[in-house]
Amino acid sequence: MYSKNKIDDVPLHIFELNNSRKLDILIFPLLFIALCVGVIIIGVLHGVIASLLLIPILLGFIWITILSVWQKVLIYPDGIVHCQGKRRSFVPWEDLTHIMQPARGVCGISTASTICDEMEGGMIIKLLHHRWNSRFLMLSDVIHFPVKLPSDWGRYQIDMEGLQETKFGQIIFDYAPHLFEK
Repeated sequence: MYSKNKIDDVPLHIFELNNSRKLDILIFPLLFIALCVGVIIIGVLHGVIASLLLIPILLGFIWITILSVWQKVLIYPDGIVHCQGKRRSFVPWEDLTHIMQPARGVCGISTASTICDEMEGGMIIKLLHHRWNSRFLMLSDVIHFPVKLPSDWGRYQIDMEGLQETKFGQIIFDYAPHLFEK
C-alpha cells in the first residue's frame, strides 16, 4: 500500500529521462502524428469525412507519447516511487521480489503484493493511467538495464553484474540486496 505521501519528502536520488532518450522515444510517435495530420488534412480537402476518424487515434497516440517522456523514478530510504504523468506508484524495498524482463525491451521489478497507485485528477485521468500489470514496476523507460547475450538462441537476459555497477544498481543493492541473490 502507498503508506506515505512522498510528494512532500525529499528523495535520495531522482532518475529522469535524459534528452537523447526522450528524442529516441519521440521519433516514431512524431512521425506517426505527422502522418495522421497529413492524412486528415488531405482527406478533409478532398471531402473524405472518414479521415476524421483518425482524430481519436491521433489524440490517444499524443497522450501515450506525452506519458512516455513524462516519467521519473524517485529513491527514498523506505522504497521506490515510479512517477508517470499524474500517477505515482510507491513500493517499499521489502516488497520487491526480483528484477525481471517479461518482454523484449521491457525491464523492471516484480513485487510481492499489488502496487497501489496514487493519482491526481478525475475519472478520465484514472482511466488513462491504467496499470496493465499490478505486480510489476516497469522502469526500463527511465533506467537502463544492461543485458547480456544468451548462450543459446533464447532471449536476452538482464546482466545482474552489469546492473550492480550502475548508479541505480548500487542503490538497489544497498536497499534491496535480496534482488541480487540467486
